[in-house]
Amino acid sequence: GFGMYAEKVADIAGIFPVFFIVVAALVALTSMTRMVEEDRMQIGTFKALGYTNGRIMSKYMIYCCIASIVGCVVGVLFGFSLLPTIFWQAYKIMYYLPPLSLAFSPWFAVITLAVALAGTMLVTYFAAQPKAPKAGKRIFLERAGFFWNHLKFKYKATLRNIFRYKRNMFMTILSVMGCTALMLVGFGLNDSVTAAIDTQFNEIVQYEALVEYSAIDEGGALESFLQGTDCEDYVSLYGEDGHVELQKDGEKFTESVELYAVKADDQKFNSFLALRNSKKSAIIDLSKNGVAISENIADGYGVAVGDSIVYRRSDGTKETLTVTAIAENYMGNYLYVDSAYYAELFGEKKDNTLFVKTGISPEDYDDLAKTLLSDSGVNGVTFTANNRKTYEGLEQTMGFVIAVLVVCAGALAAIVLYNLTNINIDERRREIATLRVLGYRKREVAGYIYRESAVLTVIGALLGLGLGVLLHMFLVTRINGVAMMFASVIGVGSYFYSLGLTVLFAGIVYAFMLIKLNKINMADSLKSNE
Repeated sequence: GFGMYAEKVADIAGIFPVFFIVVAALVALTSMTRMVEEDRMQIGTFKALGYTNGRIMSKYMIYCCIASIVGCVVGVLFGFSLLPTIFWQAYKIMYYLPPLSLAFSPWFAVITLAVALAGTMLVTYFAAQPKAPKAGKRIFLERAGFFWNHLKFKYKATLRNIFRYKRNMFMTILSVMGCTALMLVGFGLNDSVTAAIDTQFNEIVQYEALVEYSAIDEGGALESFLQGTDCEDYVSLYGEDGHVELQKDGEKFTESVELYAVKADDQKFNSFLALRNSKKSAIIDLSKNGVAISENIADGYGVAVGDSIVYRRSDGTKETLTVTAIAENYMGNYLYVDSAYYAELFGEKKDNTLFVKTGISPEDYDDLAKTLLSDSGVNGVTFTANNRKTYEGLEQTMGFVIAVLVVCAGALAAIVLYNLTNINIDERRREIATLRVLGYRKREVAGYIYRESAVLTVIGALLGLGLGVLLHMFLVTRINGVAMMFASVIGVGSYFYSLGLTVLFAGIVYAFMLIKLNKINMADSLKSNE
């Protein structure tokens, strides 16, 4: 279980940096653009004095390199110490673990620095190209008179300004979209884990206890339990541990499985374990000469109905079996075969496993296990509630992953929005001051500026939900494993949480920048933007 959780976190860690690098590039681009805009007059002075473009740009290149190196050093220190410690503490909730031994990978550190330097220098090159203020011009919507003529002036101004400052428009939408998508993926992964656990232990596995036995002795503890009031119902079958030999991409693999020989005509069995097809939810017919294989193995190795697999028993005997059905399953590896067909292959076997429905409370499971294990004919007792707890531990781990995703995505988006809003206000200082001269109150000026930001934020957030769905589908297929398969599900609440948190982060940034907006007075209308 510990190895499985670590593997899932590693799978996620191998994918998310790509998206964070893109958002971080936006942060660098907006930061350097803001710096260039603030130094526009100084750049013009340098050019008038004869400085070359390369010499002027070197100032910003040096600055971005220093910032990247400092950021990487701090990030590497936190990355190799803080985050592993957080996840280790999460695992200690479920396991008794030794003290964490922190490791350092110089290759990771070098690669991180190289990517950061390359990314920031590239965006700085594009940002350090000062342009003249955008001139006002007609937009496409103005040609649609039936729509445009019915708009109020403030809405016309908002639409004109959105398309006038295209750079701000695209970068705001991209940053908000990335933030929302990352949050939705984080919440969606938690939904996928929860849905897989609930489906496995509420719908597929419907018994409470599994009892392995060699004999049911008359008058023994097992017989007394089965005939007593604590046992609501049970079904008997044969089970054994074995291996399947599979091929993927030309390589051979072996997976451990639990095989159950089920009486195909026993209608009672499906009330204990729902053998169904995941796509159609149809009950699987085991009467055919073949096996039903659990979906997580089939998905992991690309096994389809009609394919052949090699089953090897613990005594070394092998048989090539045809896959006649794929059973919905998310945890554990199983094969199901008709008991009559199994007898043809390996000989007649006596039942040795009971699926039991019991009405006792989980607090009494330990006492029941002790009682049953006192019977010499009982070899083992397993409760599905304990298996469920093992997998539910992954939910706690995912909670830390989600927290890291939400905080990092929100912080990066907030920095981008802060820089873009700052640039927007600086570029339009005279315009804002003129509105004050014309009698606009502070509230009306704020509405004039932030109306554009609100529209772009909503557009970016809605696009982010769509992108998040696609990223979630991609991630689920990447992190699915043979030991555990995630459900491809995103809860309705996750959409609202992602959308709400994105709007909240944006609102905080815009509220903070309102202080700067309100400081612009009428006298600024006389100052030159240049």
